[in-house]
Amino acid sequence: MKGIILKDFYETFCIKKNLFEFLSAFAFVVLIVAFMKNLYTFILIVGVTLPLIGSSPMQYSMEQDDISGFNSILLTYPLSKKKIMLAKYLSCFLFLVGSWIFSFLIMLVYVYVYKTIALYPALEIFIAGMIVSLAVLSICNMGLMILGSKKGTILFIAITILFCAGYVFSALNIGVENILLLDKHLLMLIGAVIAIILLFISYYVSLKVYTKRYS
Repeated sequence: MKGIILKDFYETFCIKKNLFEFLSAFAFVVLIVAFMKNLYTFILIVGVTLPLIGSSPMQYSMEQDDISGFNSILLTYPLSKKKIMLAKYLSCFLFLVGSWIFSFLIMLVYVYVYKTIALYPALEIFIAGMIVSLAVLSICNMGLMILGSKKGTILFIAITILFCAGYVFSALNIGVENILLLDKHLLMLIGAVIAIILLFISYYVSLKVYTKRYS
């Protein structure tokens, strides 16, 4: 399992094309943070953009596995399909934790350096972003396993556009300040439960599809 996780991280960070895409996305985020210090941008980055970026590692590994035919080789390893799929999801989760740490550091910049937002509402947005990232990770991973890397990538792009459009629409029609005044605790609790359930469903559906495809 450790070898599969390391392989997925290698494909994400060491293959030049994937590394360039990854670094470009995070460099773009850093530039936005450096020049846009308002509340609207903070929510967009911590609540929407980073959760979406953090959910992308399986896209890279599946693309490379399809090119190299690695899944056929992987079946010769002394590992069950359950452990193979669990390793893939663990690598995605570890990548997601890294994006949470980066998101948390950005939150501290907006709270203590820019003084754009107070700590407590900033933490609420950060936690909401974590919940969104878990849900998006679950949906995208399941979509990649069902549709394959190419169609799954289209699904990821569609979800990204949908989330960004939804935030822009809400900010323009409701207002960022009014969004922050909403009672978010119950919504976050319900969202967290749904995200966790989605993660388990995603794993078992992906396992089912993987088992059927490579049996």
